[in-house]
Amino acid sequence: MFWNEKIHLRSEEQVVAVFYRSFFTYFWGYLAGLICWLVGSFFIFQLLSKGGWGQVILLFLFLFGLFCFFRTWFFARNNYLLLTNERAVVKSRISWSVSSVAMSDLFDLADVSVVTKGFFAHFFNYGDIILKNKDRDESVVFFKLSNPIKVQSLILQLSRNFNAEKKFFDMETVFKKFLRFVPDLPVVQLKVAAQAILDSLNQRDSR
Repeated sequence: MFWNEKIHLRSEEQVVAVFYRSFFTYFWGYLAGLICWLVGSFFIFQLLSKGGWGQVILLFLFLFGLFCFFRTWFFARNNYLLLTNERAVVKSRISWSVSSVAMSDLFDLADVSVVTKGFFAHFFNYGDIILKNKDRDESVVFFKLSNPIKVQSLILQLSRNFNAEKKFFDMETVFKKFLRFVPDLPVVQLKVAAQAILDSLNQRDSR
């Protein structure tokens, strides 16, 4: 996949979904390219009849239209939000030669909020999604995302799943370490542990 060039997955990390900015974010770029081609096609015979300068104008219209299409496609393809089972990664292409990658681990998420501004954003259902971290002041932001409420729900669900799995594995680790140290524990501590286990079992039986 193309995102493997910039984002290296961790061990046992899997991609869940990839989201892009709304089509309407890049609408004007595609429209500019289309207009150039339509104008060139409409006046093609008139321009060819004008000789060299007419041919130059016609060539410019088609090449500029092609440039608008390619530029719009390039930036649309290289701005995305990638979700894995462990983190959220925002890839931003700022210019032809400048890009940035920001990420937030799912266990570090404090809040996921959505901001929708303007008539067109509400009408075409796109907005900004903001990932706030627990231990850091900065937030990870992805602008003009299609269907942001759906993405917000998915991120929160992934975060809950990740924390539940992490808690389970932490308990498994503690339990295995406890069993390993049991033979070396003094009798007094074993009696305390046994009593705590019995009390816990009795509490569960009484429910």
